[in-house]
Amino acid sequence: MRTRRQILFAVLMVLVSACSVQKRNVPAPAAIVVAEGDEFDVRLPANPGTGFRWQVGHLDERVVRLVDTRYEPDDPQPLGAGGTTIFSFVGVAKGRGRIELVYVRSWEKGVAPARTADYSVEVR
Repeated sequence: MRTRRQILFAVLMVLVSACSVQKRNVPAPAAIVVAEGDEFDVRLPANPGTGFRWQVGHLDERVVRLVDTRYEPDDPQPLGAGGTTIFSFVGVAKGRGRIELVYVRSWEKGVAPARTADYSVEVR
């Protein structure tokens, strides 16, 4: 019985460590350039089954505004597979601004994001 528990514990530890997320930044283009009134999308890989979700960390709303956020699973969708979170923005006024997106678990307060994605935006 004790050996079974040890094996179960070892398997559980391997699964937990395989699910851990390392902090890293998502590569971003040097700059996003759009015309005033144009919409544009930012697409980021995600796996909500892990509890993580992409959220807006910072947004220069004098330059850009968030229009919509949606998630599209990969096709075909095997159990536990990820997909893409899509943020739609619109350029509201000429100028330069910044969009910061963070990959976090909503219940983990005071914990650094697992990933970040920073974008420089110029509205012409």
